[in-house]
Amino acid sequence: MARSCVNGTTSVISQIITIIGTEKAREVAKIAGGEHIYWPQEITDINRDQKIKQEFDTMLRGGSTCMSAYSHLAHKYNLSARRIRQIAA
Repeated sequence: MARSCVNGTTSVISQIITIIGTEKAREVAKIAGGEHIYWPQEITDINRDQKIKQEFDTMLRGGSTCMSAYSHLAHKYNLSARRIRQIAA
């Protein structure tokens, strides 16, 4: 069982190296080598949160209530209203 885990991990690392290249992989290894890192299935768009904040502010200036802005943006970005509130805060 441990053998398949090691082979699976090696396979994932090989795929990552193929995507980002050897030099970038070395940079990552310097930062995180030996660490156990959770890698989310989806990487959040860094600019997404900024866009949400700007749209939220624009909606409020346009007369929307906080609740309607949360609801609209949650639907638009496929997030929960709670997550929109956290981002907009």
